[in-house]
Amino acid sequence: MPVAMQYIYLMRDAVGVRYIGRTAGAAKERVAQHESGARTGRAGPVNDWLRSVGGKFIFGVVEEVHESFATERENFWIRHYRQAGEPILNILPLDTAMPETPCLLCVPDPALTLAERNRQQ
Repeated sequence: MPVAMQYIYLMRDAVGVRYIGRTAGAAKERVAQHESGARTGRAGPVNDWLRSVGGKFIFGVVEEVHESFATERENFWIRHYRQAGEPILNILPLDTAMPETPCLLCVPDPALTLAERNRQQ
């Protein structure tokens, strides 16, 4: 069975990191969806920001993670950049159960609890 992976990505401009997101699909397709939302007038902080910078932003993948870690890793990066003083547009981390240290590739052992996985990192 193939391993289900997701990408954690960021979008930034000259001011700093503005958005952290995640996708199970191709990262470039996800950013194209953001751009389309901005072009078609969709409301929201990220779309408003994209319109304000006229499409001049940088997009990059921060981390590739197993899908079972995606929410906690997305939250880790939101919190990381927010604590670093970046002008993040994300409203909130989605939960608070996340490790305090980064990992390069989080592939869980299904027998481990979240607390056990966090101790291993």
